[in-house]
Amino acid sequence: MNTQHTEDFLNVISQQGIQKIDLEWDNLNISAKINKKIVQNGKRKSVKEDKKILDNISGSVRNGRFTAIIGPSGTTTSTLLSAND
Repeated sequence: MNTQHTEDFLNVISQQGIQKIDLEWDNLNISAKINKKIVQNGKRKSVKEDKKILDNISGSVRNGRFTAIIGPSGTTTSTLLSAND
């Protein structure tokens, strides 16, 4: 979610008096299909394979608390944030 979308979302919540909530997730798993290149019988071949991105993670975001999800590039922080989309 980009900054403008976040600001718009928060404005709608405050204008409409929507109740604030806590979010919690347990044992979250996310996998993706990837194309993997292999050599079989001397020929290059592309096969689809499941790749586990998030493995059995749990967490929560509490109303009124600042929460950050951080990590180096490639550690699926964006995947976790977009799991709610």
